[in-house]
Amino acid sequence: MMTPMFDQRRSFWTLETSLYLGLFALALGLRFLNLGASPLNDPEAREALTVLRFLRGQPELALPHSPAYFFFTALSFFALGASEMTARLAPALCGAGLVLLPWMFRDLLGRAPALATAALLAVSSGLLAASRSADGSVIALFTFVLGLGLAWQSRRSSSTAGLIGAAAAWGVLA
Repeated sequence: MMTPMFDQRRSFWTLETSLYLGLFALALGLRFLNLGASPLNDPEAREALTVLRFLRGQPELALPHSPAYFFFTALSFFALGASEMTARLAPALCGAGLVLLPWMFRDLLGRAPALATAALLAVSSGLLAASRSADGSVIALFTFVLGLGLAWQSRRSSSTAGLIGAAAAWGVLA
């Protein structure tokens, strides 16, 4: 006899879900491939050094351009140590996360177009390059679209929880 919980889990795991997860894995692989192999360029190094000097208790070189990049890079430096790879970790994760966001709009776009959008986001050369750069642009894009998706889902379900999540996502942009 099947329990209702099992039926809910089974209905969640579909071919569409598998395809989104496969595209997310592809996006992660492309973004993490040799992520720390090249040295940081001057603007990347300025942002990363601001974080590193803050963690070491030294005066910062300048204010960070992106508070979100500063926060997530400080976490990765603290947890994993400072390197070219960890300076680029948060943008790479957010760039890969963008692949999952069309799922939130699949009722608006249609299931096949949303999946095609996710596939294009996974392999887009421009987004791939931006996701492998140590700055806050991809983090800002991810949190903005995440906020839109949460607001859209909240509107569809008449729930305020999505609006709270959208406000939190947009708060990261400040």
